[in-house]
Amino acid sequence: MAIRILMVSDAEGSYSAPSERFGLTELVQALKDGGYQVTKAHRWNDGMQHTAGADITSFKFQQGFFNANDYDVVWLMGFASSNPQGPYGDPSGFAMSDSEVEVLAQFMNDGGGVFATGDHDDLGADLCAKVPRVRSMRQWTTDYGWLNYTGNPDAFVPDASKSPPPVGRYRLDTLVTGHNVHYEFQDQSDDIPQQIDPVMRVIRQHISHIAGGEIGWIERVPHPLLCGPNGVIDVLPDHMHEGRCLVPQDLTKTFAIKGQSHDEYPLLSNGTRVSPEVVAYGRVKARSYDPNFDDPTEGVRDSNTNVTATNFPVITAYNGHRAKVGRVVVDSTFHHFTNINVTGVKSEFSDEPNPVDAVKGQGFLASPAGQAHYANIKAYWCNIAKWLSRPKTFKQLAWQAFLDVALDPRLKQTALNDAADRLSPRYLVRHGAVAWDLMTQKTSPCMVLDFVFDVAIPDPLSYLLSPSVYIKLTLPDPPPNEVIRKDLAVDKLELAYYALGGAMIKLRQPENRQLLMSNKLDAESGMQLIQSGAMSGLRRGLNEQSMRMERTLRALKRAIELSGKVGKHAQTETPSKEIESVT
Repeated sequence: MAIRILMVSDAEGSYSAPSERFGLTELVQALKDGGYQVTKAHRWNDGMQHTAGADITSFKFQQGFFNANDYDVVWLMGFASSNPQGPYGDPSGFAMSDSEVEVLAQFMNDGGGVFATGDHDDLGADLCAKVPRVRSMRQWTTDYGWLNYTGNPDAFVPDASKSPPPVGRYRLDTLVTGHNVHYEFQDQSDDIPQQIDPVMRVIRQHISHIAGGEIGWIERVPHPLLCGPNGVIDVLPDHMHEGRCLVPQDLTKTFAIKGQSHDEYPLLSNGTRVSPEVVAYGRVKARSYDPNFDDPTEGVRDSNTNVTATNFPVITAYNGHRAKVGRVVVDSTFHHFTNINVTGVKSEFSDEPNPVDAVKGQGFLASPAGQAHYANIKAYWCNIAKWLSRPKTFKQLAWQAFLDVALDPRLKQTALNDAADRLSPRYLVRHGAVAWDLMTQKTSPCMVLDFVFDVAIPDPLSYLLSPSVYIKLTLPDPPPNEVIRKDLAVDKLELAYYALGGAMIKLRQPENRQLLMSNKLDAESGMQLIQSGAMSGLRRGLNEQSMRMERTLRALKRAIELSGKVGKHAQTETPSKEIESVT
């Protein structure tokens, strides 16, 4: 089934091409090519600048414009700042009203997904700054103190209450030099992206510590948002002044819908709250003013100035499905989605100088390497839409993935008509591994893990077993010791194999196989069978891993005892029978 997206923009967020520098036509087309339905809405009135190409103008989250049942996901592409203290001067009257926020909040509480982005300062605040969860997962406002720093933008002091500025050494500048040695604003429009650092999830590892060093291997995956057809997505378009995403420290805040209070981050049955998480970090490299170079652009676009190095959250996500509400994703800047950052500067752009070289007029399309980067970026865009889908839709996606594998003749070759709790662990895990290989041929391994641990296995068990994470800011792997110790000997990938093996065996039992082959299983009843089988397989996996750990622990304890005996009686015969008894 097609996921239905409502994309809402304001100000310069345009759906016409090629005359708009902040056009969203590449984004919309990529989503449509990925099989998503996109309705394009603009907040400004019909006939106003930048509204051409919108399916709906003068859009409001109110009756006549918005029917929550028509959409799975809302994208808030925030460009406007009507703040009278700021320099941008967008017209007032188009910011999100409190009543509209309540309508959107109800959509979110009913399972609808929301994506939101803006840029530096409070660009995007008109549309996004008051929306529950969105408001606390990114910095949306600033005090505009930098405007009053007479000739000294470096006097800006960054803190959690202020969005980053567009100028000065504390701007979040992710530009990467183009095909020359200089940093210039239009580097954002070439075929060289910025490198980001995804937060990785450890699913299997075996690490030994020898003489203060580490030897071994790990298997890890990123968040499903950054799992692409060619592996980990670790690039985004670069930009001179991005915003900053956040993980809120206070999860106990509330908001109101029709006078009734709701938790922003609802409690789970075990009394905890699901927190938003950082999906990836951006890199800001230190650099100094180069007196021998003039950036062709001027003012806030003059990138030839001092920059302080830092890392910052570039994407954050909230898995609301675990709390029976919708998911949320926020991004640091709309420049990760606009035409100027992916297909280059065009001479038609009314507010930009002409491209300084041919590459900057074509963007990622200028070279095979750029096109490969662009494919990964478009995969990120589509992943957002898929991951944000409503719980029911996400369950249907999971069911289709499980169903395709259950009907695959290659899986049948390893199948036995027996229940998971009566099969040998070796067979069960092998059967699950085959199912994993088949499923990951069509769906990213990150998304398959989500299908297993977020759909097939219910909370709170799924929350407990979710892969631990570490931040891969430096090479090489493996991750630091303190991360390894958290998951010592727990093989999350093997548990996924056990769960998949149990699920597939449950589906292929004779009484269920007839329903399967006659296409009489819908997503709801099919997923009930999947959950039953997955839990049966998971219990076997947990039991096997537990017994394996217990055997290892007993052997280690006995070895310690024997080492003491051998140490005291070095000349006596080695107690080989005792050693054999614990191995």
